Amino acid sequence: MTDKELCLALLKADTEAEVIALLTKAGYWTDSAAWRFYGDKPRNYATVGGQQSEPDHALVEKLTNAIDTKLIAAARIANELDGPKCPSSIFIARDRFFGQQLKDMETLSKSITVAATGQRKRPSITIVDDGEGVTPSGMPNTILSLHEGNKEQIPFVQGKFNMGGSGVLEYCGVEHNVELVLSRKNPKLLPANASAEDKKWSFTIIRREDPPSDAPRSSRFTYLAPGPKDKDSHGTLLTFDAPTMPIFPDKKQAYAREAEWGTLFKMYEYGTHATTNMMLEDGLLMRIRLLLPEPALPIRFHECRDYKGHSGSFDTSMVGLIYTLDERRYGRQIHADGSCRSVP
Repeated sequence: MTDKELCLALLKADTEAEVIALLTKAGYWTDSAAWRFYGDKPRNYATVGGQQSEPDHALVEKLTNAIDTKLIAAARIANELDGPKCPSSIFIARDRFFGQQLKDMETLSKSITVAATGQRKRPSITIVDDGEGVTPSGMPNTILSLHEGNKEQIPFVQGKFNMGGSGVLEYCGVEHNVELVLSRKNPKLLPANASAEDKKWSFTIIRREDPPSDAPRSSRFTYLAPGPKDKDSHGTLLTFDAPTMPIFPDKKQAYAREAEWGTLFKMYEYGTHATTNMMLEDGLLMRIRLLLPEPALPIRFHECRDYKGHSGSFDTSMVGLIYTLDERRYGRQIHADGSCRSVP
């Protein structure tokens, strides 16, 4: 099995057992040399386990990061990430870089998606965005790092300290807290002299390991890094070339829409409290809407599990509770530029 084939198989897996079987067959699961400490910190459990106290709050952190990366990518492309032109708040950044696109919330929402697959009681939740993306060498210093504060100096983002995204791990899986991460850098953000390696997709599995039986230590989180050693003698990620990958959902199909770049997180058998159809009143969509009442960018939700319903009842855009209430209160849709139109 090639690295790309392994990645696609992990993408389509929906249980922790399937992930373990795939990595065992590939020779990685029990090979301690193939795994690297999350954040390069052996004692990382206290940090990872000390994040959000509720699984749905942890998902909000992931979505917050997805919104941040979309805004940062737009600012980088416009050369306005720092200096006097840098937006001073998230909504100034939103209006400047996405003002026109906000007139079509449904289309814009397809840039950040949430899909539920697998079991009804413990669904796998996949979050995808087409923001900055990350190079293979950059992932250990960003997505897979802790306490780095990569966004600390950017005034318009919400996630600052590079830890909140790890909060989902405690609620993933049934024993080993497994999560898939896949990313490719936005080509517009690569330097002209970027290496061939920087242009590849890279992926990993994060897992929790029990403490060694001969040492009274806590569990620790590691991630798959069986590639050649870097300058610091750390293992590197699995990579592959592909012009596009089917990472985005389309209607009820979880991995159907191709993308040239982006970042995907798949939380296997996630312990959300919302275990019904995510579109129902007590489903995940409503819970996230309450926890994230005013997202700077819309988010598209896709219910991809085996529920009955008409073709249009499995995906919808979440624009936030405040926006929705304003629509109902004033009977109109309000856009970022101040224009509005009547709601049919």
